[in-house]
Amino acid sequence: MKAARWHGQRDIRVEDVPEPVFGPGEVKLKLAWAGICGSDLHEYMAGPIFIPAGQDHPLSHDRAPIVMGHEFCGTVTELGEGVEGLAVGERVAIEPIFACGACPACREGKYNLCDKLGFVGLSGGHGGFSAYSVVAARMVHKMPEGLSLEQGAMVEHSAVALHAVRLSSIRAGDSAAVFGAGPIGLLVIEALRPAGREGRPDRAAQDACDEAPFRCSRKGASPMPQPTGRPGAVG
Repeated sequence: MKAARWHGQRDIRVEDVPEPVFGPGEVKLKLAWAGICGSDLHEYMAGPIFIPAGQDHPLSHDRAPIVMGHEFCGTVTELGEGVEGLAVGERVAIEPIFACGACPACREGKYNLCDKLGFVGLSGGHGGFSAYSVVAARMVHKMPEGLSLEQGAMVEHSAVALHAVRLSSIRAGDSAAVFGAGPIGLLVIEALRPAGREGRPDRAAQDACDEAPFRCSRKGASPMPQPTGRPGAVG
C-alpha cells in the first residue's frame, strides 16, 4: 500500500509499504480521510519534535521513518481477538494517543498527560497518511450516522477545542478571547456557542493572518484591532 513517511526534516516520501497486521485487542481500518495538523507541518519544517528519530519510542517501539497522520477516520475491516463492541463495516474516528496506563496521570484518568505520551502518526504506529491502519481497540470511537467520513477526520481536533471550552467553565454572558484563527481557534469559537446555554457568550478572536477576519466573521465574529495594526476579529 502507499503511505507518506517522515524520513527527516523536509523529507516526507510517499512509499510502498506492507499493509499492517492486526493482533489481539487491535482493529484494522481502511482509511477514508486524514487531516494535516500544524504538528505535521512543524515536523516537516523543523523536526524531529515528537517523532522518535534516534531511538524507539517507549510505547510504540518505533522510530523514524514513520507513517505520519494522527487526525484520521475510516471503516473497520478486521477485528482482533478479544475486541468487543465493534463490527466490520462500522465507520470510526481514532483517538490517537499512546499512554502507558501506569503513571500517576494515567491512573487518574488523565492519560493525555501520560509521562510517556505519544501519538499514532507522530510517535510511530500506523499513521493516517496511508491506505490502512491498525490501532488498539481503545482508540476507536464509532461515528454517529449523521456525521460524514470527511467530518470524521475533524473529530480529534474538535475534541481539543471542546475540551478547552469545558475547562474554561464559561457561562452565558461571559466574554472569551481566542488567540489564533486556525482550525482549532475556529472550532473553539463554534464550541463557545452551545457553551453559553441560554445566552451567547461574547467571543473574540485574534490572528496575524490576513484572512482571519473573514474566517472569524463567518463564525459570528467581527473585526478588532491587533498589536501589529492588522485587523483581527471580535464577537
